[in-house]
Amino acid sequence: MAPANGFSVDKTNKAQWAARLNTRINDIEVSLYGYQGFWPTPEGTKQSATSAMQSQAYFPALNTWGVSAITPFKGGILHLEYASYNSIEDSEGSNNMIANGQHKFLIGFERELAKNLTANMQYYLERTKHYQALVTNSQSPEQVVAENRHLLTLRLSYRALRQTLTYSIFAFYSPSDKDGYLKPSVNYQYNDQWLFSAGANVFFGEDEFSFFGQLEKNTNAWLRARYQY
Repeated sequence: MAPANGFSVDKTNKAQWAARLNTRINDIEVSLYGYQGFWPTPEGTKQSATSAMQSQAYFPALNTWGVSAITPFKGGILHLEYASYNSIEDSEGSNNMIANGQHKFLIGFERELAKNLTANMQYYLERTKHYQALVTNSQSPEQVVAENRHLLTLRLSYRALRQTLTYSIFAFYSPSDKDGYLKPSVNYQYNDQWLFSAGANVFFGEDEFSFFGQLEKNTNAWLRARYQY
Protein backbone atom coordinates (compact mmCIF):
# COMPACT_ATOMS: atom_id res chain seq x y z
CA MET A 1 0.00 0.00 0.00
CA ALA A 2 1.41 3.38 -0.97
CA PRO A 3 1.92 5.93 1.82
CA ALA A 4 -0.80 8.52 2.32
CA ASN A 5 -0.53 11.91 0.64
CA GLY A 6 1.61 14.28 2.66
CA PHE A 7 4.12 11.63 3.76
CA SER A 8 7.38 13.54 3.54
CA VAL A 9 10.94 12.25 3.92
CA ASP A 10 13.95 14.49 4.41
CA LYS A 11 16.76 13.00 2.33
CA THR A 12 20.46 13.52 2.90
CA ASN A 13 23.52 13.72 0.67
CA LYS A 14 26.02 13.35 3.51
CA ALA A 15 28.82 10.82 3.13
CA GLN A 16 28.61 7.25 4.41
CA TRP A 17 31.44 4.78 4.74
CA ALA A 18 31.86 1.06 5.31
CA ALA A 19 34.86 -1.21 5.81
CA ARG A 20 35.28 -4.99 5.91
CA LEU A 21 38.24 -7.13 6.96
CA ASN A 22 38.19 -10.78 5.92
CA THR A 23 40.50 -13.66 6.86
CA ARG A 24 40.53 -17.46 7.16
CA ILE A 25 41.38 -19.43 10.30
CA ASN A 26 41.72 -23.12 9.38
CA ASP A 27 38.32 -23.95 7.81
CA ILE A 28 36.56 -20.88 9.23
CA GLU A 29 36.14 -17.74 7.15
CA VAL A 30 35.87 -14.75 9.50
CA SER A 31 34.87 -11.17 8.69
CA LEU A 32 34.92 -7.95 10.72
CA TYR A 33 33.06 -4.93 9.44
CA GLY A 34 31.95 -1.44 10.34
CA TYR A 35 29.60 1.19 8.97
CA GLN A 36 29.07 4.89 9.68
CA GLY A 37 26.12 6.62 8.09
CA PHE A 38 22.35 6.49 8.53
CA TRP A 39 19.50 4.07 9.15
CA PRO A 40 18.57 2.48 5.77
CA THR A 41 14.89 3.39 6.28
CA PRO A 42 13.49 6.69 7.67
CA GLU A 43 13.40 5.60 11.33
CA GLY A 44 13.24 9.16 12.71
CA THR A 45 10.60 11.90 12.80
CA LYS A 46 11.18 15.63 13.23
CA GLN A 47 9.30 18.88 12.75
CA SER A 48 8.93 19.83 9.11
CA ALA A 49 11.08 22.75 7.95
CA THR A 50 8.14 24.14 5.93
CA SER A 51 5.34 23.81 8.49
CA ALA A 52 5.29 23.82 12.28
CA MET A 53 2.09 21.74 12.18
CA GLN A 54 3.58 18.86 10.20
CA SER A 55 6.16 16.22 11.02
CA GLN A 56 8.71 14.83 8.61
CA ALA A 57 10.42 11.46 8.49
CA TYR A 58 14.19 11.35 8.08
CA PHE A 59 17.20 9.03 8.24
CA PRO A 60 18.87 9.32 11.71
CA ALA A 61 22.62 8.80 12.11
CA LEU A 62 23.70 5.19 12.65
CA ASN A 63 26.98 3.46 13.46
CA THR A 64 27.28 -0.30 13.08
CA TRP A 65 29.97 -2.87 13.74
CA GLY A 66 29.82 -6.63 13.48
CA VAL A 67 31.48 -9.98 12.99
CA SER A 68 30.55 -13.03 10.93
CA ALA A 69 31.86 -16.54 10.43
CA ILE A 70 31.15 -19.34 7.96
CA THR A 71 32.44 -22.92 8.04
CA PRO A 72 31.66 -26.46 6.82
CA PHE A 73 29.73 -28.43 9.46
CA LYS A 74 28.05 -31.87 9.51
CA GLY A 75 27.87 -32.14 5.73
CA GLY A 76 26.56 -28.62 5.28
CA ILE A 77 27.47 -24.96 5.74
CA LEU A 78 27.12 -23.21 9.11
CA HIS A 79 27.16 -19.42 9.37
CA LEU A 80 26.92 -17.03 12.31
CA GLU A 81 26.71 -13.26 12.45
CA TYR A 82 26.46 -10.57 15.12
CA ALA A 83 25.95 -6.83 14.63
CA SER A 84 25.55 -3.89 16.99
CA TYR A 85 23.36 -1.06 15.68
CA ASN A 86 24.14 2.17 17.56
CA SER A 87 21.54 4.90 17.16
CA ILE A 88 23.79 7.95 17.56
CA GLU A 89 21.01 10.53 17.98
CA ASP A 90 19.22 8.45 20.65
CA SER A 91 22.01 6.78 22.61
CA GLU A 92 19.85 6.48 25.77
CA GLY A 93 16.70 5.28 24.00
CA SER A 94 14.58 8.07 25.52
CA ASN A 95 13.57 9.84 22.28
CA ASN A 96 10.44 8.12 20.99
CA MET A 97 10.83 9.91 17.64
CA ILE A 98 14.07 8.05 16.79
CA ALA A 99 14.70 4.31 16.52
CA ASN A 100 16.52 2.62 19.40
CA GLY A 101 19.81 0.85 18.89
CA GLN A 102 19.75 -2.94 18.51
CA HIS A 103 21.77 -6.10 18.96
CA LYS A 104 21.30 -8.50 16.02
CA PHE A 105 22.29 -12.16 15.93
CA LEU A 106 21.89 -14.73 13.17
CA ILE A 107 22.74 -18.43 12.95
CA GLY A 108 22.01 -20.51 9.89
CA PHE A 109 22.66 -23.95 8.44
CA GLU A 110 22.33 -25.15 4.85
CA ARG A 111 22.52 -28.76 3.67
CA GLU A 112 21.34 -31.07 0.90
CA LEU A 113 18.81 -33.39 2.56
CA ALA A 114 18.43 -35.68 -0.44
CA LYS A 115 19.35 -35.66 -4.10
CA ASN A 116 18.22 -32.29 -5.56
CA LEU A 117 16.55 -31.28 -2.24
CA THR A 118 18.27 -28.49 -0.30
CA ALA A 119 17.24 -26.97 3.03
CA ASN A 120 18.37 -23.70 4.57
CA MET A 121 17.35 -22.94 8.17
CA GLN A 122 18.01 -19.74 10.12
CA TYR A 123 17.35 -18.27 13.54
CA TYR A 124 17.47 -14.49 13.90
CA LEU A 125 17.35 -12.46 17.14
CA GLU A 126 16.81 -8.70 17.25
CA ARG A 127 17.23 -7.29 20.77
CA THR A 128 16.26 -3.66 21.37
CA LYS A 129 18.69 -1.60 23.46
CA HIS A 130 17.31 0.60 26.28
CA TYR A 131 13.97 -1.19 25.99
CA GLN A 132 12.43 0.15 29.20
CA ALA A 133 13.18 3.72 28.08
CA LEU A 134 11.51 2.95 24.77
CA VAL A 135 8.32 1.70 26.47
CA THR A 136 8.26 4.58 28.97
CA ASN A 137 8.55 7.26 26.30
CA SER A 138 6.43 5.65 23.61
CA GLN A 139 3.13 7.27 22.65
CA SER A 140 1.71 3.80 21.90
CA PRO A 141 3.43 1.38 24.34
CA GLU A 142 0.95 -1.39 23.48
CA GLN A 143 2.35 -1.41 19.93
CA VAL A 144 6.03 -1.46 20.87
CA VAL A 145 7.89 -4.47 19.48
CA ALA A 146 9.03 -7.17 21.88
CA GLU A 147 12.38 -6.54 23.55
CA ASN A 148 13.62 -9.76 21.93
CA ARG A 149 12.17 -10.27 18.46
CA HIS A 150 12.69 -13.86 17.28
CA LEU A 151 12.44 -14.90 13.65
CA LEU A 152 12.70 -18.42 12.22
CA THR A 153 13.17 -19.05 8.51
CA LEU A 154 13.14 -22.19 6.40
CA ARG A 155 13.87 -22.46 2.70
CA LEU A 156 13.33 -25.70 0.77
CA SER A 157 14.33 -26.09 -2.87
CA TYR A 158 13.79 -29.12 -5.08
CA ARG A 159 15.02 -29.51 -8.66
CA ALA A 160 13.48 -31.96 -11.14
CA LEU A 161 13.44 -32.72 -14.88
CA ARG A 162 17.22 -32.48 -15.14
CA GLN A 163 17.13 -29.33 -12.99
CA THR A 164 14.95 -27.41 -15.43
CA LEU A 165 12.03 -27.41 -12.95
CA THR A 166 12.55 -25.87 -9.51
CA TYR A 167 10.07 -25.91 -6.63
CA SER A 168 10.82 -23.57 -3.75
CA ILE A 169 9.21 -22.31 -0.56
CA PHE A 170 10.63 -19.64 1.71
CA ALA A 171 8.87 -19.42 5.10
CA PHE A 172 9.31 -16.80 7.85
CA TYR A 173 7.70 -17.03 11.28
CA SER A 174 8.16 -14.84 14.34
CA PRO A 175 7.04 -16.52 17.61
CA SER A 176 7.41 -13.18 19.44
CA ASP A 177 5.32 -11.14 16.97
CA LYS A 178 3.06 -14.09 16.09
CA ASP A 179 3.23 -13.25 12.40
CA GLY A 180 4.86 -14.64 9.28
CA TYR A 181 5.42 -14.66 5.56
CA LEU A 182 5.18 -17.55 3.07
CA LYS A 183 6.77 -17.29 -0.37
CA PRO A 184 6.17 -20.40 -2.54
CA SER A 185 7.33 -20.44 -6.17
CA VAL A 186 7.93 -22.71 -9.15
CA ASN A 187 10.28 -22.03 -12.08
CA TYR A 188 10.42 -23.92 -15.37
CA GLN A 189 13.28 -23.41 -17.84
CA TYR A 190 11.52 -24.51 -21.04
CA ASN A 191 14.59 -23.94 -23.22
CA ASP A 192 17.51 -21.52 -23.48
CA GLN A 193 15.17 -18.66 -24.31
CA TRP A 194 11.98 -19.20 -22.29
CA LEU A 195 11.57 -19.20 -18.49
CA PHE A 196 8.12 -19.56 -16.87
CA SER A 197 7.49 -18.79 -13.20
CA ALA A 198 4.61 -18.65 -10.73
CA GLY A 199 4.37 -17.93 -7.05
CA ALA A 200 2.70 -16.12 -4.17
CA ASN A 201 3.46 -13.79 -1.28
CA VAL A 202 1.32 -14.63 1.76
CA PHE A 203 1.48 -12.42 4.87
CA PHE A 204 -0.28 -13.12 8.15
CA GLY A 205 -0.26 -11.95 11.76
CA GLU A 206 -2.38 -11.48 14.88
CA ASP A 207 -1.71 -7.72 15.05
CA GLU A 208 -2.01 -5.28 12.18
CA PHE A 209 0.99 -3.27 13.43
CA SER A 210 3.52 -6.14 13.55
CA PHE A 211 6.31 -6.49 10.97
CA PHE A 212 4.48 -8.95 8.69
CA GLY A 213 0.96 -8.42 10.06
CA GLN A 214 0.81 -4.89 8.66
CA LEU A 215 1.27 -6.35 5.17
CA GLU A 216 -1.53 -8.93 5.39
CA LYS A 217 -3.71 -7.04 2.89
CA ASN A 218 -0.82 -7.11 0.40
CA THR A 219 -0.99 -10.92 -0.01
CA ASN A 220 -0.76 -11.69 -3.74
CA ALA A 221 -0.08 -14.30 -6.42
CA TRP A 222 1.92 -13.78 -9.61
CA LEU A 223 2.81 -15.29 -12.99
CA ARG A 224 5.81 -14.44 -15.14
CA ALA A 225 7.18 -15.41 -18.54
CA ARG A 226 10.65 -14.28 -19.61
CA TYR A 227 12.23 -14.49 -23.04
CA GLN A 228 15.98 -14.14 -23.52
CA TYR A 229 17.73 -13.63 -26.83
